[in-house]
Amino acid sequence: MKSKKDIRVAIVGEGFFFYEGTNRVNKALCEIFPNADIHGLFGKKEFMEEYFRGHSYKFSFLQKYPFISKIYKYTYFLWPLAIESFNLSNYDLVISSSYSCALGCIIPLPTKHISYIHTPMRYAWDLKDMYFNKRNFSLWKRLVIPIFLNYLRTWDVCAAQRSDLLISNSKFVSKRMKKYWGRGADQVIYPSVELYEGKIQEKRKGYFVTGAHLEPNKNGDILLSFVKELNVPLKIIGRCPKKVVRKYKKNLNIEFLGRISDEEKYEVLSKAKGYITLGIEDFGTFPVEAMSCGTPVLFYKKGGVCESVVERRTGMGIGELNIKSFEEGFKKMEKMKWNYKYIARHSKRFRKERYKREVKRVINDLL
Repeated sequence: MKSKKDIRVAIVGEGFFFYEGTNRVNKALCEIFPNADIHGLFGKKEFMEEYFRGHSYKFSFLQKYPFISKIYKYTYFLWPLAIESFNLSNYDLVISSSYSCALGCIIPLPTKHISYIHTPMRYAWDLKDMYFNKRNFSLWKRLVIPIFLNYLRTWDVCAAQRSDLLISNSKFVSKRMKKYWGRGADQVIYPSVELYEGKIQEKRKGYFVTGAHLEPNKNGDILLSFVKELNVPLKIIGRCPKKVVRKYKKNLNIEFLGRISDEEKYEVLSKAKGYITLGIEDFGTFPVEAMSCGTPVLFYKKGGVCESVVERRTGMGIGELNIKSFEEGFKKMEKMKWNYKYIARHSKRFRKERYKREVKRVINDLL
């Protein structure tokens, strides 16, 4: 029998384009297993060389499609086929890191398979109407899409039964897994978050911050409409669709910072008066990063963010997605005397070292 140091490990993921929530978790997994091989649906060589240097990696046949980094969302109906195409017979342990279909990789006996679930397929289940709406999809596309979604749901339920162990990134996600798959998480392990380690600023500037909201579940359009109406000074970190930038770039209270380094991000967050998110988060890495700077969070009281932000201690929640509820919550947040150092201490429970320790414990118990 092999020692745990000698086991061959594969990490299976989906997109390797940007160093954001899921890939930060994948990076932590690679730190636990420095000799692990990576299998992904698609990605960029430059990205892999920067963040996963030293790891052998392989992409699926989808990588051969021209301009895959721009069109990958339109190939979603091929993802199950692509993830099942990997030959994983030479490994002792496979860890799938899944926000869509990575959990469905086919693993031979006696290889062990652990799935870390960021979310079940949002676009196939409860958020399908957000993703495939009238604004973004023509009538004929909306007539064809349900056929593919039926297939994806059936495949997804079957795929969820393949893992030896399911780990979810929040209790909220575990409930969604149970509802749609009939199988909840065996363990809940909150994601790895790379926290701010600098000085906590007691004197704050007058602006607020949010992360770029590319996915429909983030409710970015709603947030920006509220901010525009109330003239809230807001800085937006991260990639934003061009149409969103064009729509709001004339509003002087809204500033698009684009993709910036972690150092620049924490410089902005550490001086902010607050962080705002109205998304139905699976977990919500950005709010935790904000709290690590001592920055309180204004949040919508649904989803995984409710498990990281403590009402009136590290943030302020709103119960409804309307301008009245938002304005009331915003005013309460501004009036509150926040203990910035307490907020930063609270965030420490989500640090990367804790994640790696808990994952190692689960793996040791399984092997």
